[in-house]
Amino acid sequence: MKTRNDKFDSLIEKLSRQKPDLQDAELLTNSIMQHISINSQDKKSKLLIWVRVISSSAAIFLLGLFLFQQTGSDPIASTTKPKRLFENKLVIDPECIHFKDNNQINLLKTYYCYMKQNSIKNEQLNELRQQLTN
Repeated sequence: MKTRNDKFDSLIEKLSRQKPDLQDAELLTNSIMQHISINSQDKKSKLLIWVRVISSSAAIFLLGLFLFQQTGSDPIASTTKPKRLFENKLVIDPECIHFKDNNQINLLKTYYCYMKQNSIKNEQLNELRQQLTN
């Protein structure tokens, strides 16, 4: 085994000392450079087309987004308050509000009383409709 390793080492040393002998080095260099330039031009043109398409579409998108944001109304910057389309006002009769103290209201009892009065008003409205249709 040792002799085999020695043979490999000596073979590697001989190969590393020898330098290749080129017979027309300039022609070989020129042909390599031509192949590199042809391959790089094909890849560059395809890659360049895709980069142009993607960057131009991104630019159009960002321009559109910018214009959309600039033309929209900004509620924070406006000085007038926006008007609500619907305002729900809850009118509760004073009978339904029972004050424990001046600050506390029993919400459950108040809501129950409100629902009772609302159902009474709905029944009155239904009776009025029936009378009008008859």
